[in-house]
Amino acid sequence: MHTKLQSLAMLGLTSLLAMSTALAAEVKREEGTLPSRFPYQISVPANWNGIVINDLDAVANKDGKLAAYLLEQGYAYTGTGRHPERMTRHDPLTELEAQVAVINLVKQKHGQPKYTLQYGCSGGGYVALAMAEKHADVINGAVSFNARGTGGMAVANTWLDLPYTLKALLAPGSGLLVAPVPNSALPAAYEAWKQVMEKAQQTPEGRARIALAVAVSQWPTWGAINNPPKEKPKGDLASLQAAMFKSASDGLANAVNRRQLYDNPAGLASWNSDIDYARFYEVGADPEQKEIVSKLYEAAGLGKEAIAADLAKINGQPRVAGSPDGVRYWLEPGRLRGA
Repeated sequence: MHTKLQSLAMLGLTSLLAMSTALAAEVKREEGTLPSRFPYQISVPANWNGIVINDLDAVANKDGKLAAYLLEQGYAYTGTGRHPERMTRHDPLTELEAQVAVINLVKQKHGQPKYTLQYGCSGGGYVALAMAEKHADVINGAVSFNARGTGGMAVANTWLDLPYTLKALLAPGSGLLVAPVPNSALPAAYEAWKQVMEKAQQTPEGRARIALAVAVSQWPTWGAINNPPKEKPKGDLASLQAAMFKSASDGLANAVNRRQLYDNPAGLASWNSDIDYARFYEVGADPEQKEIVSKLYEAAGLGKEAIAADLAKINGQPRVAGSPDGVRYWLEPGRLRGA
């Protein structure tokens, strides 16, 4: 009986492997590098339905579950990978041109698609939206997840607001870097931030002020960028604050470690020169977050009047000045063409 079961198991495994090999053989895949040094891949199944799903992250995701599902259903899965110098020479318009170049390669090698859809998540989601705006003649639609729909400048300024307010509340006058944060300062700059955050989280006053920074900066109460994700808060004050600490900590990881995406030789591409953070809190903060902040300040023995004092402290800190040249540098195309 045992031998029969083993034989059946081996037969099943052999069949699965054969099916997997057959499916792989039915997909034509081309990989290469564009003149702008964007890697690309084009995967077209034998039963192609004429629809192309193009993705900024198609190279990284080419062997993933989504790609396997799309190919199995008859969709072509194509697109680029992120440029190897994206963090220091980000060139959004040339990034779009790379998507167009891959779509044109598909047409040359496989014929005119019935439909071409730009797909993406996060940076890829932004690219999908931008393709719909700037290259509507190339695609028929866009599917965008977790996109920074207002563009890179909004992200750059959000990444400025969080560390700026946290530094003002937790370590004013310290050497914590907000902007710019050069590559040469990493990882020490982020490690210094982690120590300040962990120390503040140990006191009621620190926990209250972390929550205030999250609310002022309009970061979410719950969510995670880095693993492990925080469980959704149950509604009690302690779990809500713990979730906000996770949100702030993960936000700092991006704001400090990826600051270089927006800083450039021409200057900073974000600024807070004329921002009234007290006004931000008054009209822009989430009402539920404001309630959490009030309760935490009361629990810490600070009182509601301390919130106004802390907002004034934020407003009183030295500001970060961006530059028109820094913004133009980030938005102009061509830095990666033929690089």
